[in-house]
Amino acid sequence: MPRINIMKIVQLISCFTPGGAEVFVKNLSIELSKSEEVQVWALSKSNDLGFAKKMIEELQINNINTRILGKRPHKDRVKTILLLKSALRKYKPDVINSHLEHITFFASLSNMFSNRPIIQTIHSTKISRPKMQRLFLNKLLNCFVAVSNKTKTILINKVGIPQNKIEVIYNGIDCLCFLAQNRNTKKTSIKIIAIGRLHPAKNYEGLLKAFKLVLDKLREENPYRPILDIVGDGKPKNSLITLTDQLNLQDKVNFLGVRNDIPQLLADHDIYVMSSLWEGLSISLLEALASGIPIVATNVGSNDEIIDNGIDGLLAEPDNPEALAEKIIELIRNPDLRRRISMNAVQKSKQFSIEKTAKNYLKVYKKFINIKDLEIQEKTPKLIR
Repeated sequence: MPRINIMKIVQLISCFTPGGAEVFVKNLSIELSKSEEVQVWALSKSNDLGFAKKMIEELQINNINTRILGKRPHKDRVKTILLLKSALRKYKPDVINSHLEHITFFASLSNMFSNRPIIQTIHSTKISRPKMQRLFLNKLLNCFVAVSNKTKTILINKVGIPQNKIEVIYNGIDCLCFLAQNRNTKKTSIKIIAIGRLHPAKNYEGLLKAFKLVLDKLREENPYRPILDIVGDGKPKNSLITLTDQLNLQDKVNFLGVRNDIPQLLADHDIYVMSSLWEGLSISLLEALASGIPIVATNVGSNDEIIDNGIDGLLAEPDNPEALAEKIIELIRNPDLRRRISMNAVQKSKQFSIEKTAKNYLKVYKKFINIKDLEIQEKTPKLIR
């Protein structure tokens, strides 16, 4: 028999863009849609129209309706609140899950004077607007979902959110989608890849400097001929290209822009490097883990909750090109280490499946929907028989 009580869920994001949080929301929504009714709403239009079109099509193929409210940067605040309030009144979702702090501000105001549960996922260990979170959003939200234990600790100690208002749910991915078959770890011509938006948080300047050190130290070792491919786009691109020229790396570094073939790229490369200064629970790092590509990542954010150093990847001191270069060279010179890390990484990735993540989100949603239903029942006058 078909289910009678299907939950109506709104996932609220900034825009349909190739960011980690947005890609996670897409994957989560697709998984949730297997049992519930899900819509994904974006406040603003994306600057990357091609990616947005593909993302929306993928959601719609899975019977997930989408909506773009059309907010302009730094404008339309009141208009957006009213539009969102109207959309919520018409759709009548059972629960709202907002992603990223500034999105939650609009969601909370639009949802005021409603008993509809609203949940915010905190995607980074670097919390935006902590005072607004503590003094305003804390009073309007039912729950904060932290993507890692480290994020939870920061919410408690640095933001002041009560522990009983926080649930830890690790991000998840479709692990099988990224699994690379027959990975060759014996090659000496090494292709290194870094994936993520070109943003100061990713510290691509540090990565380029580290790669220069790698090439200099391996210069006398003729078999090793590494190249570096960087996937992503953003405002710092021109300055990064300039730095590449200054370091005389133009023949060894390729800027590939935004790509939609990440599983194939991970399969075609030999080492994945993340040089970030801060992270939440990186979707890109999880995808690399699932692919089995040997990983070098800086020990920031929640990376140490994904990587066990020396077992399923290597962790390096952040903002230290020499330390990062040392770990990359260790992997390049040691194919047996790459093979062992690759096998362990695939096994580890099973802990971060999107199926497991979606089940945990549903538990949180149902918890607060049940509370809401109970409150309605208590307020409803009982008939006298």
